[in-house]
Amino acid sequence: MSNIHSDIYLNPIVDWDYLFAHQEPVPLPTVPSEEPQPSLGKRLRTFRETAGYTQKGLQELSGVNYNRISIYELDKRIPKEKVLYQLEPFLHFTSDIYDLAEKARQARDKQHSRLRELRLAKKLTLVALGNLSGVDFRILSDAERGIYSLKKKQIAKLASHLDVTVTELLQCIEPVRKIGGGSVPTIHQQVTSDS
Repeated sequence: MSNIHSDIYLNPIVDWDYLFAHQEPVPLPTVPSEEPQPSLGKRLRTFRETAGYTQKGLQELSGVNYNRISIYELDKRIPKEKVLYQLEPFLHFTSDIYDLAEKARQARDKQHSRLRELRLAKKLTLVALGNLSGVDFRILSDAERGIYSLKKKQIAKLASHLDVTVTELLQCIEPVRKIGGGSVPTIHQQVTSDS
């Protein structure tokens, strides 16, 4: 019995192409992926803390209510461009914040327009869907625009009237909280972990 490797040492003329063609490939070491960027809210908070302001202190300077600043930092809402312009002189953030906010807005709008499509496919008005499901039509309107997060029971009621699964509906309406790579748990993760 001869081994390929022992033949190399016995025979000074080695067919290297043959040798390499019949060896198993060596797996390449994995390169760690880039660290996810902090979310828009975390970045705003970092800029505020670096500048040395509290939320109330920033409110006094910029005119943006400290409750709103808190909501933005927790990634519950996406600040409008006007608000970012008000904060920029005090936080000295980079221009990519504007791009990040715009991308988050576009993702949110695309995601929530799907809920509206489901409703219209069933030829239902907001009021009709609200009456069927027991969810106030104003809440449905806000959910379609991405400014309200539906409760678990509301999602289950809506799913049955829109003839979709709860998971499919969650993909349409869960808030876009992973803005810029953040990792705030979404409603879908909370529902599946509670089940």
